[in-house]
Amino acid sequence: MFWDNAVAESFFYTLKSELVDGNKFESIEGAKSKVFEWAEIWYNKKDCIIYWSKRLLMR
Repeated sequence: MFWDNAVAESFFYTLKSELVDGNKFESIEGAKSKVFEWAEIWYNKKDCIIYWSKRLLMR
């Protein structure tokens, strides 16, 4: 199916545009830590807010 990797593509596009572009990381571990922090705190929270906002608007 054509949309199977749409979620992954969206995630990595957002990751690159919001975190990676324009930043230099001191080490691989530092980069891993920042990516984990971004994914757990920012991306998941934003995704949750969008999901629940749409659900509330559809009522």
